[in-house]
Amino acid sequence: MPPRYLSALFASAFLALLGFYGLLFGLRATGHLPPPAFANSICVDEKLAFHRTHPAPGATLLVVGSSVAWRHFDGDAVVERAPRRCH
Repeated sequence: MPPRYLSALFASAFLALLGFYGLLFGLRATGHLPPPAFANSICVDEKLAFHRTHPAPGATLLVVGSSVAWRHFDGDAVVERAPRRCH
């Protein structure tokens, strides 16, 4: 491969990466960068965003899941293992 081809390839890759990071920094500077997805589920991410803006006083535990998670959540075991956290 000619050196000119390799230099053009690496320069293009570098400029593409530079443009991508420039876009990210520009979005961050203007406040338009979305928060990273925590759970990769829009429902859970929106619920967490709601709880960040409307914190529940004294909450120390959050159970996330469907109704199956609630049916299999053992609150007594949590109180037994961390009694100071559960008043």
